[in-house]
Amino acid sequence: IVEHVLNQYSKSSLLIPYGGDHALNVESSSAEYLCLPDSYYLTICRIEPENNLEMILLAFSKNTDQNIVIVGNWTNSDFGITLKQQFSSYGNLILLDPIYDIGVLKTLRAGAEGYIHGHAAGGTNPSLVEMMHFGLPIYLFDCIYNRHTTQNNGLYFSCAEDLIILLNTSDKADFSRKGQEMKTIANQKYTWDTVANAYFQLFLEESMQIKSSAE
Repeated sequence: IVEHVLNQYSKSSLLIPYGGDHALNVESSSAEYLCLPDSYYLTICRIEPENNLEMILLAFSKNTDQNIVIVGNWTNSDFGITLKQQFSSYGNLILLDPIYDIGVLKTLRAGAEGYIHGHAAGGTNPSLVEMMHFGLPIYLFDCIYNRHTTQNNGLYFSCAEDLIILLNTSDKADFSRKGQEMKTIANQKYTWDTVANAYFQLFLEESMQIKSSAE
């Protein structure tokens, strides 16, 4: 986006991302009422085409030995309703309605084997930077936004077949290291202290420029 503004309008701009550490710095709440399997992957997102839900569901419908829990607003659009009807018969696909209790979400995130992020647009997606703080492997749709946010240290897929191959890799130790890399990046770039300081620095620099111009 910064590059686009510069190329299109010849204006410099500053990118200040989201923080995500609030998702980790909260008390966990019980998620037993959800009756989740012992082992699962996780996705939390709006049920929209640009989030590549159909691609993710297709991969797991062919990879039935592994479970995925997807939390989203399935009933808010014809797309979501149709998609849920299409894949609801698969026992390894757990399609949950929105959950707003951040303590329950912490429990879901911490208990996952990995996170599947299908977003194809949106910059530093809040759901991504929140999950990066949990230090788990993150599987991402391969686009410039996601590569920038994860500094090319994620596990990238462009189609259902790519995702299946990643899920079935035997090199789990390498994936675990990548999860820790995600946490390191998150602690460096995606905390609310870092975000707030970036805004304060911007305001300070702008106020100094205004004062200098007035003088």
